[in-house]
Amino acid sequence: MQTYRYGALHVVESAADSDAVQRDLKKIDPRLFLERQITLDQEQVWCVMCALDGDQPPLCVFEWRDPEGRAIPVLSSGIVDRMNQVERDPHVLNAKVKARNEEFQQMKRDAYNEQIYGLAEEYRKAGRMVQHRTPAFVRAKRIQRRMGHNV
Repeated sequence: MQTYRYGALHVVESAADSDAVQRDLKKIDPRLFLERQITLDQEQVWCVMCALDGDQPPLCVFEWRDPEGRAIPVLSSGIVDRMNQVERDPHVLNAKVKARNEEFQQMKRDAYNEQIYGLAEEYRKAGRMVQHRTPAFVRAKRIQRRMGHNV
């Protein structure tokens, strides 16, 4: 028996057989298969992959997560129910995944920039930091100024 958080609830369930879930996914679309992957945050998540035509790598079409985005460690038949609702045209899927990834990356960039601006504001409020320069550094700057460089 496994437990995990689903929002504010703690859910207890017995894990589904991965072979049974694989068979059910193949009934939906023969290109679908189940794979456990490690995310950039070093957490394991169950992914439904779609084997694309040609020499393109498989595309992750679904990650088994709760509404807050946390990975659900327990495999259940709910993943098959969710896949019945998902678009399976590879071109539409690719466009949707790219759009979602760009949104996610922009969200991460915004959070990073917010942190950087917060730190910069803290330094501004604290006043300018005085950095002690070595005599060699001061001499090199003086020589550059004499040579006409705007330093």
